[in-house]
Amino acid sequence: MITVTLFTRKNCHLCDQLKSDLLSLQSQYPHQLVEIDIDTDPSLVQKYGERIPVIQISSYTRQAPITLQDLRLALAASHDSGQ
Repeated sequence: MITVTLFTRKNCHLCDQLKSDLLSLQSQYPHQLVEIDIDTDPSLVQKYGERIPVIQISSYTRQAPITLQDLRLALAASHDSGQ
């Protein structure tokens, strides 16, 4: 199963939209969502700051803005490679 890591924070509407988009792709590309709140780690706040949401799918990393098509392509590539 594909693991999708979502770097997020509370009250982030873009993060909520991304989670909704991932949910809509769950049946086509089964994946496990791991959410990491950057505000729990000062080094993540320094690394990502206001550039959230950030997703990591296998070797693919993307920061906002992230479209549904971006997610579909990354999930498809990871699914096809067996990761």
